[in-house]
Amino acid sequence: MPELTPFWMPAHFLYCLVVDASARYLKLIYQSKLAPKYDFLLEKNMDFLLSLLNSKNENVTGLGASIITHSCHTSMEQETLSEAGVIKKLISLLGGSLIQRDASLESLGAIIKENPEVISQFMGPENGRA
Repeated sequence: MPELTPFWMPAHFLYCLVVDASARYLKLIYQSKLAPKYDFLLEKNMDFLLSLLNSKNENVTGLGASIITHSCHTSMEQETLSEAGVIKKLISLLGGSLIQRDASLESLGAIIKENPEVISQFMGPENGRA
């Protein structure tokens, strides 16, 4: 029998609710201009970002995309995200829910904005284009 909480709900269900609510809250924070920028150049931060984008929870993937949109402004950040496979992951999320599609489109725009090198990687045959 699964472990039950005092509310007679399985603990895993409550955990999922907390993760979902936290992701929605953090996504709102990262939509603010006052939120801190996320440093993509640190490997542990990139690993964390990729774990967000690989989540099965649409609000968690939306959080990852919001972090990219908020924090990706330099060509070095754009290239780092592209080389880490973030573009491929965001393209795969375009087939997801409305939340995932909107967040992915905004993030893709931030990654390829005014960067011909990243645009050429985005338009490459491995992404179904060219």
